Amino acid sequence: TNDGYYTLVHKLGNNRMYHNFLMKFDNDFNTIKVSRPFKCANTNIEFSCGMLEVEDDKLLIATTIYDRIPIIQVFNKSELFKAIEF
Repeated sequence: TNDGYYTLVHKLGNNRMYHNFLMKFDNDFNTIKVSRPFKCANTNIEFSCGMLEVEDDKLLIATTIYDRIPIIQVFNKSELFKAIEF
């Protein structure tokens, strides 16, 4: 966006449980904001590996479940940001 950049990151927790975070950087790549952790799928083992902003209010997030089932989910950006306090 014109006001900075968003990225999807993850942190490995116990028992191979990954937790996703969104981060926002300004145009000089200084960290502005970090979301609270969230999961894209309702499973213990998931790995979110990519995010694409489409249209004005949609995010596509690519995730694998159990390292073998790929899924692409469509999120309403405003609703997701509100849910993860971003």
